[in-house]
Amino acid sequence: MAKIALRVDASHVLGTGHLMRCLVLARTLRHRGCEVLMISRSLPGHLCDWVERTQDIRVARLPATAIAGNARPESGALGCSEEEDAAETRGVLEDSGPWDAMIVDHYGLGAEWERAVAPLVRRMLTIDDLANRPHATRILLDPNFHVDPAGRYRALVPEDCLLLLGPRFAPLRREFVRHERVGKRTHSGRPRVLVYFGGSDRYGLTLMALRALASLGFPPRLVTVLVGATDPASAAIAREATHLGYPPMTGVGSNMPRLMRQADLALGAGGSTQWERFLMGLPSIVATIAENQEACAEALHQAGYVHLMGRADELTSDDIKRHIRTLWTHPGRRRHLALRGRGLVDGLGAGRVVDALLEDLAWHANPMAAEESVQSVISEASQRG
Repeated sequence: MAKIALRVDASHVLGTGHLMRCLVLARTLRHRGCEVLMISRSLPGHLCDWVERTQDIRVARLPATAIAGNARPESGALGCSEEEDAAETRGVLEDSGPWDAMIVDHYGLGAEWERAVAPLVRRMLTIDDLANRPHATRILLDPNFHVDPAGRYRALVPEDCLLLLGPRFAPLRREFVRHERVGKRTHSGRPRVLVYFGGSDRYGLTLMALRALASLGFPPRLVTVLVGATDPASAAIAREATHLGYPPMTGVGSNMPRLMRQADLALGAGGSTQWERFLMGLPSIVATIAENQEACAEALHQAGYVHLMGRADELTSDDIKRHIRTLWTHPGRRRHLALRGRGLVDGLGAGRVVDALLEDLAWHANPMAAEESVQSVISEASQRG
């Protein structure tokens, strides 16, 4: 039985996207018979207790560090050096090893950290979508959409690094695959709207969107509002949302596939949730809430997969109102977005990633067969993309 560790953080600054996609991989690995351990730092909004209680996954907690209140997600918001984090991670691995592989998903960690941890694991799989720092890793996963995905990493990874690139490798929960739908009904009148801007709405987009919907006369029965359970402003958002006539639901969990299936239009962020919306055939009006989302969101907009509003810190309620009206009055455009997105994501990405990792771990047993199997995973996804 392979033993796989995952190094990932969630916090009020980082949000929950990194953690959620690692959870999908952890659950897939465990389904394949692997032992998994998550290693996370005890930051405000860390979700470690929730992972252990609801996902039944062991979590080793690294010590809390101080994060600046104005830190941006793409900075990594680690609160210590890569060297310090690597030393603490090594301590966890040494206490419970040996380990077959490490999956790391963190903007604050790069080649220095990977080289320091590598002696304690047989293989390293790194998840990245910034392409802004070198990596010393065997496998790199970037599930985002880019015009030249391989070119972004050409000078940043070793020559023998296996690249898993594009939405075909996006790790999505099995609940979405079970609830996926084709041929979504598109209303000619006011659509049913799902409003969710992620686990932490630091720019106040939820309330801006609700003010826009209220001014357009959307009745509460056509609007579903979600507020992140770990958002430090969740109580204040809930109070004002209720005052506007749109009482929110707190948290997401297993309800999300059903809520997406019931909606005709989503207002959301450009993070990992957009792959879920694509699979569910849900057209989206998107705002980017972090710098790392901008290039992907712009590429998706230009290719006709989403309707991009712009950067969260530059938007007003009037801007959002204008974008809502654009798609409300053009049902054909909504239908086009739904069909385009549905053709980009098939929900099988987590299996492809785990296949590649486990086949690579089998390299020493049969190098030629393992290489052929890994390449078949990449070839199959490329042909379908």
